[in-house]
Amino acid sequence: MPNCKVKNVRISKRADNWYISFKYDIEPVPTEKVEETIGVDIGINTLATCSDGSKFANVKAYRQAKKRLVRHQRAVSKKVIGSKNRIKAVKKLAKLHKKAEFLVLIFEQFLSILA
Repeated sequence: MPNCKVKNVRISKRADNWYISFKYDIEPVPTEKVEETIGVDIGINTLATCSDGSKFANVKAYRQAKKRLVRHQRAVSKKVIGSKNRIKAVKKLAKLHKKAEFLVLIFEQFLSILA
């Protein structure tokens, strides 16, 4: 963490995990621009193909996570409201939602790096 004054602290709990986030002011460090430019083709068979020949595999993990979410959501809906089994099923569903959200964030970060 940088050596500066913390403006705000937020503590949150999601899917049985605790998170803490800090807000602070910091001056951005300017980076030098590299003159080399490459083209990126985003497709279906491969996630991205660069003009320099490098290829990035298409991650089908989000599609699989969506299938798991559907299955666990159906399991939660079949449980009796207020039962311990429903509480356990809701916790599993929350963990899966967190994993699916994490996959989307990784994908967005990857695309922003390529842009």
